Amino acid sequence: MKYLIVAESHLCAQLSEILAEEIRRFDIRHEILFNPSNVTSQLKKSRPDLLIVIGSSKSFSIVNQAKKRKIKCCFFHQTLMDKHDRRNLSQLSIRKIYTDIPVKSTDTSNVFLLSDVIRKLNGNNYDEVQSTEVSIFYSDPGKKRLADNLLKNISKLNPDINFNALDVSLSLKEAVAAANRSNASIALDQFSNVFAAYTNCPSVNVYQKSLFRKSNNENAVINKLLGKDIISNILANKTGVLISEIKKVLHDHQHCAGIMQSYQELKSLIGIQPFARQAAQEIIEWIDEDN
Repeated sequence: MKYLIVAESHLCAQLSEILAEEIRRFDIRHEILFNPSNVTSQLKKSRPDLLIVIGSSKSFSIVNQAKKRKIKCCFFHQTLMDKHDRRNLSQLSIRKIYTDIPVKSTDTSNVFLLSDVIRKLNGNNYDEVQSTEVSIFYSDPGKKRLADNLLKNISKLNPDINFNALDVSLSLKEAVAAANRSNASIALDQFSNVFAAYTNCPSVNVYQKSLFRKSNNENAVINKLLGKDIISNILANKTGVLISEIKKVLHDHQHCAGIMQSYQELKSLIGIQPFARQAAQEIIEWIDEDN
């Protein structure tokens, strides 16, 4: 079968690789085209058996294009990347929609591709930790300035701790390696909060208020999903409070154990099963049935 996979961003492209790998496993006659420069013309020209879109609500228009052309479409909605917590899927009347995390606490149909990627990358060997290390994680390139400022300010006040800032979207492999080396982390967005949980790196959530832009990160997504306050939420300009909270994570073993226990609860809610494999098998069976 012919598949056209469109990933909204570099981060989504990294998540799509694990899905493509599983499609190849189940469909030996596969033909997969990734991220064409012009999606509209490619839909018209190649007429794929299935369009797979991995992205946030920004990608709704691509899904609708496929629907108008009567091309089967599967949408992997990355709600953690949606700004302002937009999760309205009602405008998409297609049969196969998967969300990354449960939309409702009772929802079990989510497909969290990041879990598969982390599991695969954790098979690699990493250098043994030699010093206390804290990573600042962000997945939105727009947070780079905030990350750099935080790194500069807290590094000055804590020379005994090795701080670093990483854009998770650039390389999940490097981000997982950093999480495995780190004793704690600072998450600057919702995706990074859940990334920290799945890499078992106890974290603090940092958010930034703006007169011009509403933040959707004032409360860590982990707290919202589990309905309790586990991860501390610190305003970016409260450097002293942030440092105190980081030291609490590093040295208060009971507090850290509470975070790790909540991480396990989160994984039980979202899941750790081979998401990509199950989704690929279901999608291929769905196409075969319709044909």
